Amino acid sequence: MSKLKKASAFGVCLVSVIVGLVYDSEDRSSGIIISENGARETGDEEGCRTNPYQCAAKEWTFGIGAATTGGANVIIGKTYTNEEIADQYAKDLRKVSKCIIDYYPYNDMNQNQIDALGSLIFNIGCQGSRFFLDR
Repeated sequence: MSKLKKASAFGVCLVSVIVGLVYDSEDRSSGIIISENGARETGDEEGCRTNPYQCAAKEWTFGIGAATTGGANVIIGKTYTNEEIADQYAKDLRKVSKCIIDYYPYNDMNQNQIDALGSLIFNIGCQGSRFFLDR
């Protein structure tokens, strides 16, 4: 059985596949300043699941740490496709990118710094990052 089939049989998706789908599409990757490598690193830390699960904060989550899908609640019992997960991950990366552009001197940062800040914001949110980093 292929690695992809084994993973999907257990409700696991491959971060590399999702990141590839995000960055291979100009529509999806538009507005994202996190590099493909940074998105892969963040995704590897988060993990990827096709079936909804409760994260440590007891929020229903799917894909790569997505607590919402297009503003709606996660659908319990649904198996999300790679395309749906890539769409949501791209939305999440755009939100992170917007936060960096709006609140941080990203023009003075190198790509590794942008990616690291992006990972932090992905995990604690824009407001959380501003609370801790603006002190």
